[in-house]
Amino acid sequence: EDGSLADDLNYISSFQNLDTTNYAWIGQLRSEIDLDSPEVRARIVESSKWIVERGFDGIHLNIEPVRHDDTGYFELLKELRAALPEAKLSIATDEWQPHFISLFLANILNTTIQSYWQADQITNAAEYVDQIVVMTYDTGFKDPDLYSWWVEQQTISLSSILPKDIELFVGIPSYDKG
Repeated sequence: EDGSLADDLNYISSFQNLDTTNYAWIGQLRSEIDLDSPEVRARIVESSKWIVERGFDGIHLNIEPVRHDDTGYFELLKELRAALPEAKLSIATDEWQPHFISLFLANILNTTIQSYWQADQITNAAEYVDQIVVMTYDTGFKDPDLYSWWVEQQTISLSSILPKDIELFVGIPSYDKG
């Protein structure tokens, strides 16, 4: 919660002899971490630098859910890029959805829908990262054809939004139920 790593990570060794790109996965629930705090963000940056110094090629950041107006999160991406200009930076994102659809559905359902990323959020994040992993699982879709269509639309839409030098990965479920 304070942006630091666990104390028992001294066993991490170098991966430099492997012919792979190795990312350290750093995750937390957004409700459990205060990214608006400069001190917390500084500890995350220091933790990330420590990991890269031990041989990882980059950091995969999975803090979720990130709301559209989460300035602390985007400030963290900016600070990570400045501190690790040569390291690979990867982030997990919620699915993309045009903002007008979120507003339309929120009006029908009489609720607020904040779980989908918007185009400007995607392009803002792309300024600081090398890779975006969209989490297209846990949708609740029961129909395989509907789910396949959903993944296809995410891939097409995000591919058209992202700059060509940003890698796009589409996360799909590999479990039997859900």
